[in-house]
Amino acid sequence: MNTPLDLLCIGECMVELRGRHGAQDPRPMALSFGGDSANVAIYLAHYGAAGSSVRTHYLTAVGEDRYSGEMLDWLNHHHVGTESVSRITGKTAGMYLIEVDDHGERSFVYYRGQSAARQLFTDATPDAEEAIDGADWVYLSGISVAILTEAARAVLYRRLDSLRARGGKVVFDTNYRPVLWSGTAEARNVVTEVLRRTDLALPTCEDEQELFGDKDEHATVDRLQDLGIGEIAVKLGHRGVYVADGGDRTHIPAVTVAALDTTAAGDSFNAGYLYRKICGATAVEAARAGVEVAAAVVAHPGAIIEPHHLPPMPGCKVRL
Repeated sequence: MNTPLDLLCIGECMVELRGRHGAQDPRPMALSFGGDSANVAIYLAHYGAAGSSVRTHYLTAVGEDRYSGEMLDWLNHHHVGTESVSRITGKTAGMYLIEVDDHGERSFVYYRGQSAARQLFTDATPDAEEAIDGADWVYLSGISVAILTEAARAVLYRRLDSLRARGGKVVFDTNYRPVLWSGTAEARNVVTEVLRRTDLALPTCEDEQELFGDKDEHATVDRLQDLGIGEIAVKLGHRGVYVADGGDRTHIPAVTVAALDTTAAGDSFNAGYLYRKICGATAVEAARAGVEVAAAVVAHPGAIIEPHHLPPMPGCKVRL
């Protein structure tokens, strides 16, 4: 009997208000939900359910308001487990507004002041630590840690250390958003602490250049390998992906499509890469799968597209 692998995504899922065709469009904004790690969880859950190999769970905190409840229903609808999500009285889900220009590029405005997710790994979220203890793989991003208190980060670090000590894996995307940090020094220090606990890094070249001053993707790989990370895939936007696995380095070109909306391009790449990696693929095979998933996503509006638009992947039945 094959035992599914449990993958836990950690972060903040938010209420999303999306402009239709720019600020001058008189039609109302469309309401949905999204967030970097939540997007990864949903695409992973789609492939995991199809392949009967990966059970995807999401760890966050939400309020007791109507939209928080609808958010959990939305995650469950997409086959993402929410059994460890805490609901906190007096807090709400965060919210962001997104607009997409004529070239498919997006811009965001965030409202996070009362977000319940900021209380992860505190006394208000009693199930958070146990959720990591029950996982085989953990996925998180720079946003996941940026919203936490310093004390909560220390709790997270300890749990990640315990996870790796028993053979679990940590996957991290820097996903640097300056507005979430008190300054560059804090962001560098915290991100580096997570990277020291990372088995698979999935950064974006522009983020690494902005945060760490890396000259290019080669410099990023050098720095991350110096931290002890064995597998790295640096996202290069329209140039594709630069993959390093041990001493091997390979450039994988992007799949050329007419981009309608670049929202969740990186998140969907991460999900495709991670799913194939869990199923036993090489780093290069996983990267090729990731660029195919990302190409499908940017060719459609919104962060989460209908599953029938996604490229098929071979299912995996064996737990690794």
